[in-house]
Amino acid sequence: MSVDLRNCKVGDILISQHGSIFRYVKPLDAEIHYYDHQIECLYFEGIINTGQIGKGTRIHDGHSFRKNRLESDHNIVQIIPLEDWKKIKKF
Repeated sequence: MSVDLRNCKVGDILISQHGSIFRYVKPLDAEIHYYDHQIECLYFEGIINTGQIGKGTRIHDGHSFRKNRLESDHNIVQIIPLEDWKKIKKF
């Protein structure tokens, strides 16, 4: 499945290929930043965010890296609008 993070709104939920859950934070200024979007991790391999998981970045297509991609990367494969997520689960 192909995603485009340019379609995200602040707060939308992002699911990685390994099942981690992220929240879309904001687009980043291309003139200043190497990556295109900032995200915040809510759930990562059994850890619910209690401040120990931080923010990260992704490029437009949801990949973690522009080059040197690995199968272990947590690339985004699904975008769930915040309104729909509230119906499913609360964080």
